[in-house]
Amino acid sequence: MKNRLLKILFLTLFGCASFYLFKSWKIHKEKTSFEVDSFEFSQAPLDLTELSTSFSRPVWFIKTDSPVICFEMLFRNEGDRSFHASPVISTLLDGAGSRDGIALKKALDEKSIKIIVDQGYDNITVTVSCLEKYFEFAADLLCDIMSKAHLKREKLEISKQGCITSMQQAKFSTFDLAFEKLYSLIYSKDHPYRWSYDERIEAIKKYSKDDADKCYASIFNPKNAVITIAGNIDPERVTNICGKIYNSIAGKKNDFKDGQQRTDLKNYGKVAHVELDNAQATVLVAFPGVLRTDPNRFAARLANTGVGGCSFVSRLVKRLRDVDGLVYRTGSQIVNNDLQSYVVVNADTRPENISNAIRAIKDVCKELCAKGFTQEELDELKTFVYANGDLISNAEKVSFVSSCRIDGTPLNEVNSYSQNYFNLKLEDVNAAIRLIFDPDKSVTVSCGVAANREEVPVKPNDSGKVNEEEKK
Repeated sequence: MKNRLLKILFLTLFGCASFYLFKSWKIHKEKTSFEVDSFEFSQAPLDLTELSTSFSRPVWFIKTDSPVICFEMLFRNEGDRSFHASPVISTLLDGAGSRDGIALKKALDEKSIKIIVDQGYDNITVTVSCLEKYFEFAADLLCDIMSKAHLKREKLEISKQGCITSMQQAKFSTFDLAFEKLYSLIYSKDHPYRWSYDERIEAIKKYSKDDADKCYASIFNPKNAVITIAGNIDPERVTNICGKIYNSIAGKKNDFKDGQQRTDLKNYGKVAHVELDNAQATVLVAFPGVLRTDPNRFAARLANTGVGGCSFVSRLVKRLRDVDGLVYRTGSQIVNNDLQSYVVVNADTRPENISNAIRAIKDVCKELCAKGFTQEELDELKTFVYANGDLISNAEKVSFVSSCRIDGTPLNEVNSYSQNYFNLKLEDVNAAIRLIFDPDKSVTVSCGVAANREEVPVKPNDSGKVNEEEKK
């Protein structure tokens, strides 16, 4: 009797389990048996207009519902780039205006105003964010900061020491030293982008109050300013504020000239190593870039996204980090400066992995040049671009529109800008990969402790002794 009951119980449980599995399979089959419509890319258009002001270039105004105003002035400084090595910019929010650093900070904090002045090789960018009701006050602060260098001599000396200390610390960074070496290889000796920490430190030591005043007389020249603003504000009010800012900096004079962008690099095939006793190592592999005006620039940017520009799903990350475990961080980016465009792959690893990391990076690039992406990968990349193009805040909208302006995009094509990526075909992107990521057209630099001293490319001079410059 007992055995019979156990048998009935077993058969009952088996039957229930079988029915459940069959039902689950049927539901799954029904869910996966229909065709999914192709994903359509669409984004809300920006309410974008041009406003005429005293500035030579029109102001691009993005009307939004947000109470926060985001304002960007990008001063194009092609030609003379001596200001890049000066400590003036770093002192602007620390006492360059008529207020000292403490008074200025208090004025900003009381009204939750944020002002950032940032310098690069080719431009100085001034960004402001504040509530709409404080925009005039923020503009007054901006006029004061940009109009004249109220720098006291002792304040400048303190700033110089801060800059020098920062650069001396960078000489212990494998990442910074690797880029210093890369610039010495891909640029000629007199190129504006070529520099060394030692040269810059010596230049700053000699930097005087007269140099600061002279520099201040030329930067923030209104003739080449690119202005973009977003917020819920009346256009006439924007025009009036821009007029006030223009009048405060109208006396600026400079002889900056447009720079001719290039893509070719020096020393193709060169592999250099910088010896630094550090637990970390950095590897850089540089390739020729793509011109801002090149018809293939969108295909090149999407290709770079798939190679190393989209975080954890790029080819470099999948191979170097997830499969081989050689690096703990890697990526690639297109650097589009006015005088140069190049693509650089960077990887942070342990010193004993330097050679293997270089080999793996070039293997990934070689394989991509031979086979390219699949259609499935291309569709994923387009979805990635779409997902990251959702411009929520005013700051994101200003940044996007400003980058379109630097690209030379007309006003009426800004809202269709992303469509350039969505229209790309697989053969376009794979052709861009072959154009850029050719391992034979690369310059490679590593920095760290060489695992094998024989791997460090040091050449003897005529006397048979190691050249000290090559060691550096």
